Amino acid sequence: MASPSWPTCCSRASWRGGWEIPARRASGETANCLHPGVIATNLMRDVPVVGRLALKMATPLVLKTPAQGAATQCYLATHPGVAGVTGQYFRDCNVAQPWPVGRDDEAAARLWEVSEAIATKLAD
Repeated sequence: MASPSWPTCCSRASWRGGWEIPARRASGETANCLHPGVIATNLMRDVPVVGRLALKMATPLVLKTPAQGAATQCYLATHPGVAGVTGQYFRDCNVAQPWPVGRDDEAAARLWEVSEAIATKLAD
């Protein structure tokens, strides 16, 4: 699920400087969210030539390599220092504060309901 509300909706909890996930903490499970950054990939291959040229010029300045983009995911999956960390939003291997929409409890509840409805339809 691609949303900074995911840890909130996963736990049906609310943002208070970090998502509270008490039921999952007891089991050792964690739920975090991250932003990998803007990655230089071939996803823009169908953009008109002018756009591709502009992107190519901007790539070394603002875009991350795929390895750099994967760094935060790998960090969260393997680093012992974050083994018990849960309910946080990460950017560049650091805890960060998501934009206000990512801290919106009502949006998180809606996301949970829609996700549950989709999952139920897929399970049938």
